[in-house]
Amino acid sequence: MFLAEGAPSGLNVTDLTSALLAYGPGGLMLALVVFGLLVPRGQLTDMRKDRDEWKMAYMTERDARIAAERRADVAVEQGRTTVAILDEAGHQPGGNGVATT
Repeated sequence: MFLAEGAPSGLNVTDLTSALLAYGPGGLMLALVVFGLLVPRGQLTDMRKDRDEWKMAYMTERDARIAAERRADVAVEQGRTTVAILDEAGHQPGGNGVATT
């Protein structure tokens, strides 16, 4: 593209930037689009919508995880209570299920 004879053939970012900026404001806008710093409104709207959907999915998953942890805590406490009641009743672990007194 704007290479002198004998220069290595490869894309040089500074040459590309210089070439685009040489065209004034239009070149500047094109350079911003090429480097991804400027996006069309439709794309920005889609990105925001996608961001909001991922945020809602995260919040839903977080709430479900918190609820599951609470249920697990309740189940553990119920197990401890059951073991304490069985110990008070004289039940031996691994026995035949009949309380000894």
